Amino acid sequence: MNPIRKTASFARRHKNIGIFVLGFLFDAFTTRIDSWIDLTIQFTYLSALTVLLILQYRHQRGRWTPSGKAALLWRYNVEILHFVYGGLLSVYVIIYFKSGAGNQLYVFLSMMVGLFIFNEMPQIRRISYRLYLGLYSFALCSYLIYLVPIIAGTLGTGVFLVSVGISAALVGVLTGTLVRREQDRHRTFWRLFSPALAVFALLISLYHLQMIPPVPLSIHGEGLFHHVEKTGDGYILRSPKPAWHEFWKDESDPFLARSGDAVYYFVRIFAPPRFKHGVFIRWAYRDPRTGTYITSDRLPMAVVGGREKGFRGYAFKTNYHPGDWRVIMETSDGRAIGIKDFKIIADDSTSDRRWKTSRS
Repeated sequence: MNPIRKTASFARRHKNIGIFVLGFLFDAFTTRIDSWIDLTIQFTYLSALTVLLILQYRHQRGRWTPSGKAALLWRYNVEILHFVYGGLLSVYVIIYFKSGAGNQLYVFLSMMVGLFIFNEMPQIRRISYRLYLGLYSFALCSYLIYLVPIIAGTLGTGVFLVSVGISAALVGVLTGTLVRREQDRHRTFWRLFSPALAVFALLISLYHLQMIPPVPLSIHGEGLFHHVEKTGDGYILRSPKPAWHEFWKDESDPFLARSGDAVYYFVRIFAPPRFKHGVFIRWAYRDPRTGTYITSDRLPMAVVGGREKGFRGYAFKTNYHPGDWRVIMETSDGRAIGIKDFKIIADDSTSDRRWKTSRS
């Protein structure tokens, strides 16, 4: 077989992966979580997904047959379904990636990759409709997990459970619509609905394990400095002037500590308008014997949303020692929004220091 035919054969066999990637790239830059235009687009995708699933089920059961131009379009219904999933998951990857840090981020992204891989396995294809309904539940719940807090203006376990409850109710209505004309409606309902229940149970478990990022909050900028001063219209940040070959550096990392220095942590947290929530800045140092991080301080900070470049705040620390340190910006229930690792090095020099100032 010549190279052209090999390429064409490979493209045919893996066309769904290509469609999925196309959908991902199509929406790769939809990153503004509180944009009502973007939220409407995502709602439109979910609506299209709902219609597709209903039509696929009816076509599968012999209760609907496309005709005319619809028949030509229906030949690509699976490709369209993958394109819609790709568009939705691309948004979710970006949004949850920006809101997460540490293990929670890897777990959530691994779930998305795993769902797609399972979707491509021949064994799973035999029960493809149940799988698609499970994927639909995941897509819908992932949307509502950040839409409901945006509307409510806060985060919390109650808000999360409301999001999952609404998702379960909507998927239940969809499933009931599908089985309305089945002879054994009760058995068929639970057969179709069981993957969705598994998805909801998994998401609730991940939430209680602090593995779901705290959307819609996200870090838009953070850094360590030798001094932070609040002015009338912003903040002045001071760090050592870097060497010429490190001209891009604008923070004190690593932190060269002299007697009397305080370590300042400055952060910009994005939150939607009308959003108010309490977060914590947690300082932790690495125990050289065990390699684990031990909490030194946990300071509260109230976040008020609405500023496009993020709510600004800072904290400083004077009781520290040389070594590996970490600052964790987290919610009250311990879900990390951002993690900043840095090193404190004792500076015994007595020479004058030159400073670089920046504004935020």
